[in-house]
Order: sequence, then structure tokens, then C-alpha cells
Amino acid sequence: MRKVNKEAKRELDRLAALADANGGAVKLDGGSMMDLCVEKIGTARFGRHGEIVPLYSFAHYGELNGDAMRDPDVVLFRGPDLNWYPVSYRNDYLGKYDECSMFDYDGKGNFGWRPALARSIAVFVGTWAENMKRYTERKAA
Repeated sequence: MRKVNKEAKRELDRLAALADANGGAVKLDGGSMMDLCVEKIGTARFGRHGEIVPLYSFAHYGELNGDAMRDPDVVLFRGPDLNWYPVSYRNDYLGKYDECSMFDYDGKGNFGWRPALARSIAVFVGTWAENMKRYTERKAA
């Protein structure tokens, strides 16, 4: 499995903590950029031992013809080792949906993994998290 890099982990941990402190969801004002919505969207069983892991959505939303559009929406899970792992990437403007980790919700754990896609999403999240951190640092100053 491909985890996100250490810098992205720190930023995702911070954002997830903000969401957890606000009942599981938080919307961060984007100013001149799109707002960022962070939501704990549920749990899934993972691995051979069926550990329960939390699933989080990190998303920017835009609007097109009155419809909310994800640009992007990345779902990740926090593993038992406290690292973040990609589940899916979605961008409505591009008509793109990629799922790299598939879960069996009847309690048996995950049942599929696409390593190349997971790597691609993890690399994207590394860059995206760096941009989110820079933005929040500017906003705090």
C-alpha cells in the first residue's frame, strides 16, 4: 500500500483534527481559492484482522449550472499505523473517478488494491497538502 509522504501526513492530521473537533466536518474559507471541506465520512474494515479505519473526504467544491462540483474530492483512510492511504480521487469537472482501494463492508476487510493508482493519488495528495499548508500559513499571518 502506498501512504502519503510525511509532510502531507502532518497536514492531513491537522485538518482531520479540525473536522473531529467540529463534529466530524469543517469548511475552511478559501478566500480567493475554493473553500476546503474536510469530513469524516465513515469507517471501513481493513486488512487481514479487520481493523476498523476512519475514512475522510478532503474536497474543494465549485458550482456549475447550480450543481455542486467536486474539484477534487480525495478520500483517504487513516490506517492502524496512523498513516494516510488513498481510497479514491474524483473530479466532477473532468468526469473522473478513480478508486484504488476497495473495501468489503460486510466485515471481511479490503479486497482490492491498485498500486499504481494509489501511488499517483498519494503523490497528488503530497503536492495538494503542501499547497493547503502554504495557504493556511498565509491566511494566519
